[in-house]
Amino acid sequence: MRTLFLWLFLTFFLSAGTLEIGDRDSYWVLPYCEYTKVNRMSDTPKDLVNSLWVSDKRKLELNSDNRAFWIRLKVKNQDNIDKNLFLMSKRNYVYSMEYYLLNKDKVLIKKIYSRDRMEHKSSDYNGLHRTFPFLLKKSEEVEIFFKVQSFNAGLISFNIVNREYMTKFYQDYSLLKGVYFGIMLIMVLYNMVLYLFFKFTSYLYYVFYVASYFFYSLGYSGYYHHYTGLSVISIDIIMSVGYTGFLIFVGFFIKELFFLGEENRFSNRWILYIQAYLLLILLLKIISIYQNSFIYMEFFSNFQQIIIPFYYLLILYSLYTVARKKNNKLAFWYLLSWGGIGAIGLLQIGAFFNILSMEKGLDHIFEASMAFETLLFSILLSLRIKEMKKEKEEKEKMLIQQNKLASMGEMIVSIAHQWRQPLAEINGVVMNLDLDYQNKKLDNDKLQLYLADIESTTQHLSETMNDFMDFFNHKKELNHFSVYELFEHAIKLVQMSSRTEVEMVYDMQSNINIVGYKSELVQVLLIIINNSIDAFETSKTPNPKIEMSAIKIDNYIHFTIEDNGGGIPLDILDKIYEPYFTSKPKTKGTGLGLYILKIIIEKSMLGEVSLENSKDGVVCKFKIIDFVLSEKKLV
Repeated sequence: MRTLFLWLFLTFFLSAGTLEIGDRDSYWVLPYCEYTKVNRMSDTPKDLVNSLWVSDKRKLELNSDNRAFWIRLKVKNQDNIDKNLFLMSKRNYVYSMEYYLLNKDKVLIKKIYSRDRMEHKSSDYNGLHRTFPFLLKKSEEVEIFFKVQSFNAGLISFNIVNREYMTKFYQDYSLLKGVYFGIMLIMVLYNMVLYLFFKFTSYLYYVFYVASYFFYSLGYSGYYHHYTGLSVISIDIIMSVGYTGFLIFVGFFIKELFFLGEENRFSNRWILYIQAYLLLILLLKIISIYQNSFIYMEFFSNFQQIIIPFYYLLILYSLYTVARKKNNKLAFWYLLSWGGIGAIGLLQIGAFFNILSMEKGLDHIFEASMAFETLLFSILLSLRIKEMKKEKEEKEKMLIQQNKLASMGEMIVSIAHQWRQPLAEINGVVMNLDLDYQNKKLDNDKLQLYLADIESTTQHLSETMNDFMDFFNHKKELNHFSVYELFEHAIKLVQMSSRTEVEMVYDMQSNINIVGYKSELVQVLLIIINNSIDAFETSKTPNPKIEMSAIKIDNYIHFTIEDNGGGIPLDILDKIYEPYFTSKPKTKGTGLGLYILKIIIEKSMLGEVSLENSKDGVVCKFKIIDFVLSEKKLV
């Protein structure tokens, strides 16, 4: 323990000394670095004679015109053999870097200017990191200078390594990067396929946020520069767009997946504000990149990083509220997952502003956690989508029943009105029967006649009630019925509640036997017919008429229902299936009719539906599967 504390003291609290190179493969140079500010960007090491050097970069007061600083490092070869070595940088937030190698007599041996994020393919070592090679002769002592313009206040981490270490490092690095990018790419493609199949917006936002970070990581790891001919400006823009896109689409993904707009309006609103802020910063950053202005690039980078902790905490708070209020286990797992990623991200931001000296390895840890979380999120997303699908199906079933109940309310009033006359007729027959009986005029023939009248009237009432009960039967069972019965049933129900005298006709020659869900098909016809009746009342159609027909083609029954009510306005034709969209007054419609119709036809009947304008009105065409002829089952 004493040895450990002594090492920490010597490493971090004493002035930097000379790094002595022995037989090890790798040396971390940060404890041996000294810093001073850059007065003029044209300065070279010979202009640093009177400069004040410090071992802690945080003590520097950088020049506001260039925000640049010098790094100085002294290296000595302990052995009596020449060594080919490399200074390798693992961080890539650097705007520009000049490398100077001087011997102990201050004579310049080598100079390299590195404006690009990574070295060219023609560099002394063909790698994806910044690599600065130098030959250290036996027992030689050299001095290394770097003039750095960095986007962040963090330290620049270097290792001095030999060629063997470098070769092995890149073998391992290439393998790990290949696994990382492979996982990210597979998840992007996999979730894109799921989106195309299920059409859930959550999948699309997930694809966008993973793809954004994927493209950012390609630039951060040096692949654009190493394998493409893109300019530094283009790479900077791609990385900026990718990083901002990642942040923005994470917010959209969480909001969409857990319905934050409904569950937590406060979080939803502030997430939108921060997303707008990030877009504005991105735009200003792109302009500064085009103008090649380091000062503004650094300024906007700092402003972007400042807001990220608040954004991250807001997302965690949103997940927490959903997990707590709704007892949502998936939200809880997302909370834990994003808690881990966000914690590493906050450490990176701390290193960015030089608050924390945790530069080494954070990027690799973050990428590893992103790869793991991408796999975990895909699993959690699949589970959440299943939940959402189940919730949606339950909601649709509820809406269908609500639509039936709304129709029931109208029909009960109409039935009560229509039953008054038959009941009055029965009452009249009973009164006549009683009078004839009292007057001893009731013979057998009269009695049979009275009973026949009563039976006929009650039969009509019974049929009316049966039609009513069949329609509102909650059991979803396959029935055998004919198109003729279907049309008759729908027309009777419409006549019970219709406010307008409408001529309704159907093609008697196209009677077809069907095995299907009669009650739901009647509901479909009622939605279409009632929409037509509403159109007749609005347009004051003089001779309102609805024509219905059906034909069988292969395993499908094709229905056509046409009216002469004037048609659907073209500006709303593409919105008619949206839930709660209606062009009617609020007292006349909920906007759910055609939405429910589409659900019934496409999901319960495995069919298709379309509405289009005709010369005089609207033509509704839909087809349903005949279950008796098809092996398809209800989804």
